[in-house]
Amino acid sequence: MAATSACPRLARRLQAVFWALAALALVAGLAAGVAFLFERQGGAAWEQLVLIGATMFVMWAAVTIVQPMRQALARRCCGIVVDASGIHYQYSNGDTEALLYQDLVRTYEGFHDVRTQTIHRGPTLLTVCLPSKDGGRPEFRVVEFGLDFQITTNRLELLGHFIRGIQTFRPDLRVSSQVFSAFFIDEHSYLPQRKKILQVYLAAIAVVLFVTALVYLHVFHGGESP
Repeated sequence: MAATSACPRLARRLQAVFWALAALALVAGLAAGVAFLFERQGGAAWEQLVLIGATMFVMWAAVTIVQPMRQALARRCCGIVVDASGIHYQYSNGDTEALLYQDLVRTYEGFHDVRTQTIHRGPTLLTVCLPSKDGGRPEFRVVEFGLDFQITTNRLELLGHFIRGIQTFRPDLRVSSQVFSAFFIDEHSYLPQRKKILQVYLAAIAVVLFVTALVYLHVFHGGESP
């Protein structure tokens, strides 16, 4: 049975509102900068030069950011399907890519073939071992389970379905136990453990509130005499 990526209509609408507000904020910022520039015509020459330079820099930064975003939007991942053959990606320009179970290989001795990876304290990623393009030692590749520029609400379900497919169709591959613990995937049902995820989030919120309360008490009431 296949698993398909999901992005609810409400999430798509919220994302559209976010990008619209971001664009409006950028335009409003540029307009405010130009208006302030004209209001300061009576100021010193160096002030006008600084304002002109700042306005031009903001416009250049906007163009620099928008152009890559347009290219990325032209070929964004808009659909993910995990089935009995592997994981399949569908792109907005009609292209498709696939990572098949049969393409996975075993890594060198002493390491798991499917494991987690964290780069510079960033998010935890799932990696699998694939043949090297130059014929050398097998290399690890990150497997993506999220749509581009969209909220993927069933990302963990896709990941669990993918792991289930590996252990079903490629039992020769060694899956690290950290994969299940890092992504809160049940080792028997391959479904996300929602209760554990909720507990982690609640604990993190409690720690943040506790630290915030300590800082508040220290800053605003630390100097008061008893």
